[in-house]
Amino acid sequence: MKKRLLASFLAVCLAASLLPAPAFAAGGTEDYEHTGHEGYSKWDTSNSLPNSGGTYYLNTDVTISSVWTVPGDGVTLCLNGHNINLNGKNISVDEDVSLVICDCSSEITPGWLNESEHLWKPGTGEGKSCNLTGGVIYGGKGSGNGGGGAVYVNEGSLTLAGGNLAGNQSGTGSSGIANLGGAVRLEIGSTFTMTGGSITGNWGRTGGGVSASLSPVYLYGGEISQNYASDEGGGVAVAGETSTMTDGFSITENEAGVAGGGIKFSEHVYAVEPASFTMFGGMVAGNSAQTGGGVYIDEEKGIAFTMSGGMIQENSAERGEKSYGRGGGVYLAGGIFTLTGGSIKSNNSDNNGGGIYLQGDEPCLKLSGGTIQGNHAGVSAGGVGYYNDGKPVIELSGSPVVTGNTNGSPNLTNNINLNLSRAKLTITGALSENAKLGVTPGSSGSVEVFTSGWSSYNHGADYDTIFTSDDSDFVVLPSEDDKELMFHKHSISYSADNETGTITGTCTCGEKISAWLDGETERTYNGQSQEFSYKTSDNWETFNGGALTVQYFTPADTSTPRSDAPTDAGAYRVSLTTSSGRTAYLDFTIKLAEPALSISAEPAELTGGGRVEFTVTGAPKGATVTMTCDDTSIQVRQENGVWYADLPAAVKRYTFTAESKATTNYNAGTDTCTVAVTAQPVTPDPEPSDPGSSSGGSTSVRRYNIEADAGRGG
Repeated sequence: MKKRLLASFLAVCLAASLLPAPAFAAGGTEDYEHTGHEGYSKWDTSNSLPNSGGTYYLNTDVTISSVWTVPGDGVTLCLNGHNINLNGKNISVDEDVSLVICDCSSEITPGWLNESEHLWKPGTGEGKSCNLTGGVIYGGKGSGNGGGGAVYVNEGSLTLAGGNLAGNQSGTGSSGIANLGGAVRLEIGSTFTMTGGSITGNWGRTGGGVSASLSPVYLYGGEISQNYASDEGGGVAVAGETSTMTDGFSITENEAGVAGGGIKFSEHVYAVEPASFTMFGGMVAGNSAQTGGGVYIDEEKGIAFTMSGGMIQENSAERGEKSYGRGGGVYLAGGIFTLTGGSIKSNNSDNNGGGIYLQGDEPCLKLSGGTIQGNHAGVSAGGVGYYNDGKPVIELSGSPVVTGNTNGSPNLTNNINLNLSRAKLTITGALSENAKLGVTPGSSGSVEVFTSGWSSYNHGADYDTIFTSDDSDFVVLPSEDDKELMFHKHSISYSADNETGTITGTCTCGEKISAWLDGETERTYNGQSQEFSYKTSDNWETFNGGALTVQYFTPADTSTPRSDAPTDAGAYRVSLTTSSGRTAYLDFTIKLAEPALSISAEPAELTGGGRVEFTVTGAPKGATVTMTCDDTSIQVRQENGVWYADLPAAVKRYTFTAESKATTNYNAGTDTCTVAVTAQPVTPDPEPSDPGSSSGGSTSVRRYNIEADAGRGG
């Protein structure tokens, strides 16, 4: 029967693997989701659980007094929002027997976390509140040497589709050593599938939530959270066989005293085929341990953990008695970790390997996709690093991204931390333009080849858009034979050209860099600072040309820089200086500006004599202004800031000139205007009477002054 069940289940998994990851969870819960209890038998007994196979739902809370051995025909049990108090016992699932636990209720069961015991408790208490949705199976303890605080599976199958396994502990065996699996223990040949519900607040030596030996584990939905393992695998500890995790599943806030805060993955001594764990999606977050805060992969060769989606984030590896705090996200002691998708981000280690840490003889890290970003290590290897005595293999292809990782305090960029005497980056395929890999040189030497196989797959590719050096003293360049990539530490000698204001640097590799002052050397005063900018060659930053400083001097003192760029007219010097002290300069001049002097008269024409007022504008500030008339007999005066002249009643055209004297920043300036004066008509005196006139009348003669414009006729 067992073989038939396993074969059927594997067939379902194979079909599901062809669907997008979210389909796993949906497909996995279909058979157990229900709103009514048609086809379910009601269970009313409060002190025992069914002794015959079938499909049941609880109609009351249950407290047992002895181990419940699931009947041979198997049981599907809906908690229906009710609780089962295991009362220091547990549930046993024997060979070829299946147990399905589900829950159709969405009611909240109040509870809290007892931090000193690392256990969930019902009701309220002094610890952190931890309310659960649905019914809870709690208070269990593993019996004998088996472990499994809630459920012990020995060559049977367990499915958790709903409800909660919380507040259980693995117990202690006859040898006095704590057992395995705070909530669930799977012996060789068992199967565990989780499509819903939670495993929360349980305690065990290895596998605070779940411990499995040579048993496939399928994590399709639900969560394993806030469990504690005194040794390894705070959330899950799996040894051997095939394990799968998909979208909709989370392993969060678990803790291990030594290794694998979220997941501890290893081989089993009796394994025939290498173990595999595939993470299609889901989340491993907020877990902690001394080694491998998120995931710990044991040292056996051949075991393979593949991550194609999901997130490993915000986990921590903390310094303790048994470890220095390594591998905040993932600790790879052996086997193979393959990243094809998903993200490893924002993890932290107190010592080494904020994102991933490799230690052991020949651990293998394969990066062909996904991202490793925002991780931090207290000492070294913020993104990826490895133990100095090991011989790790790091393989690259596709489009992996390892950027934005840091180490130390203050934070320094540290992505893939290399020790080139131990390992190089092995290129196993073409790297796409989307691949972005920051690399920290592991040597103080000036030339170090750090790839193997670059030209075989990427000859002619834009290497400098894929690889960047985390250390600004180094750049990435092709090796001398153009087959690999190397770190080059610049040694640059500089020269200066003061005719052009240019600094040229020549590196030992033959490349040249340059920086130059940008601006006109003849300028005209405009009342603003006369600043110069600078430009650099495209490779200035790549070759770490360094910061540049612009300073200004007067010819009288070329050793003491001014505090700012000059504004006033005069002769000056501007310099450009590198961080290494090499200087180039240009001499430049700010010429005197021409004033925009303007004069106007009001009125511009007079009939008869009179006063004319003048408006003068555009004179530079502080400039002396004078006014004159071309007729020296005419005096131009100024009173209360107003220029004026009194003109006689004579037919004449006058030219007036305003002049501003030269100043510090302006040349002298002049402008003119004209005023035309015409004669006023004169009323004639009365003519004497003509004595010969019979009428006694008179004859009048009118006289006019001739206008200045005589062209009107004579």
